[in-house]
Amino acid sequence: MTNMKPFRNQDGRYRSQHVGLPRPFSAFLFLLPLLFAHAADGDITAELLEAAKVGETVKVEQLIKQGADVNARNKNGTTALMWAAYRADIEIVRALIDGGADVNAETADGWTALMDAAIEGHAETLKILIDASADVNATQEDGNTALTWAAQKGHTGIVNILKRAGAKE
Repeated sequence: MTNMKPFRNQDGRYRSQHVGLPRPFSAFLFLLPLLFAHAADGDITAELLEAAKVGETVKVEQLIKQGADVNARNKNGTTALMWAAYRADIEIVRALIDGGADVNAETADGWTALMDAAIEGHAETLKILIDASADVNATQEDGNTALTWAAQKGHTGIVNILKRAGAKE
């Protein structure tokens, strides 16, 4: 937009000057992002993913109320619910589910929040996800399920919960 033209000042150094736009308009363009601070600070959905990842319950709840997409994914396909399940953050898991999070959302390879809870041995988180209709038989591309991961990690309590919920061996 603005043309930059170098000029030499009296002491021989080069400087640039803006030409082509009136100074007040240039100032307006500079200040425009400040007028829309919410957009300038990044979107609230990215903030939600990060807040869930680090366990900021109050912030997650606020962002949900502000309309953050509870089913948004990061570049790897991970959802806020997956982060919360991995961390066994019960309050965030409940807030996300209450906010409409898809308990059966999968990454590209089929990973789910239930698998996060199972592999980490988080029984209470697992029960909440199952109560919210998480698919106990969701299968990854390689054939692994939440039951497979729990068994591989030696989480017998998790295996039992999954079997009672209808997980197939």
